[in-house]
Amino acid sequence: MVLPLVALVLIGVGAVSFQVPYLLGQGWGLLQDLLNRRPVEQVRRDPHTDTETLVFLDRVEAILGFAHGYINLADPGSYRHVVQTDRSALAYVVSASPEFEFRHYRWRYPFFGSMPYRGYFNRDAADHEARRLRQRGYDTLVRGISAFSTLGYLPDPLYPFMARFPVHRLANTIIHELAHATLWLTDQDHFNEQFATFVGDEGSRLFVAERYGKDSPEYALIQQSAHDRYQFRSEMVVLRDQLRDLYAQALPEEIMRARKRQIIEGYQLAFAARYDEYYRTDAYRHFSVQPVNNAYLNLFRLYTDDIDIFYDVYRSFDEDFAATVRFFLEFDGTDRDPYELMQEHLLRVALERRLEQRIAFSEAEVAYQREVIGWIAPLVRTGVEEYLAGI
Repeated sequence: MVLPLVALVLIGVGAVSFQVPYLLGQGWGLLQDLLNRRPVEQVRRDPHTDTETLVFLDRVEAILGFAHGYINLADPGSYRHVVQTDRSALAYVVSASPEFEFRHYRWRYPFFGSMPYRGYFNRDAADHEARRLRQRGYDTLVRGISAFSTLGYLPDPLYPFMARFPVHRLANTIIHELAHATLWLTDQDHFNEQFATFVGDEGSRLFVAERYGKDSPEYALIQQSAHDRYQFRSEMVVLRDQLRDLYAQALPEEIMRARKRQIIEGYQLAFAARYDEYYRTDAYRHFSVQPVNNAYLNLFRLYTDDIDIFYDVYRSFDEDFAATVRFFLEFDGTDRDPYELMQEHLLRVALERRLEQRIAFSEAEVAYQREVIGWIAPLVRTGVEEYLAGI
């Protein structure tokens, strides 16, 4: 019963905090999940457990083995219990941005610092918060999520709806959340989300490749998903740039609002027309009918805008994934900007490799010169001997 007691402590923290109603409500939701959970081994032994669930639990066990054994992510005891629920989403998250600006609205939390989102176990509560912010002139987004991390303070559970995930999505979800539990820099949500996204994306690819092989349907699907994810990310950057250009103009709000709507709707129509030509899965087809605003577009900025630098670091370690993750763990406790630390690392590696190339070139040049001398010397010697013999 230790975990329910921990949840009650969290509720107590909420009771003395300035965010009393919110923390009490979410503490109660978390406590209910903890009370409704069962150990994985108990679920396995239950004769009423269906085959789909058993396969799901086997996959989770394999993913955890890979995450803790190969990647060396933290092990707070997560994903070893199953919550008994018929919910189709774990929770609902509210995000917000100013109507004509790509800036995150931020909430502050005890222990965790500020974050650009707020989660609710109850959809009505999430919708209420979104309405409150819309009345203040913000664009808002409410989305269901399939997992979240308590950053290692509590062991995160499994939920029945996860059993329907394709193996690469299940692996990505678990590894992403364990990355949060392994490394979390206070007030660095941009880095935190992109670090977890990088670790989840690449970790799940490596897991599928190792477990199923690169010739498997599972690996083909993860490659198709990665292609579509990169394509969609690129398209969101284009749309955001178009809107940013609009926002830079000194226009009356009503004209700005109308043109914003025209740009978004026009982009969605063009997106739907070209979808089958550019995409390999149906993962993003919904975008053409999705309500789109600054909060929606800012979400992709949060998770993926600067993610290429993480892959640059990965390549600097010759794509040794475990070594790359260890490098990032050295950021824990630093007051430095993590992106500056990455840039410094890449610059240092580039200088070291350039020096190595120069040394290798010099050695090769010396070896070549020795080879030439070795080839020419006998000819010279023969010529000298013939000359001397003729005197």
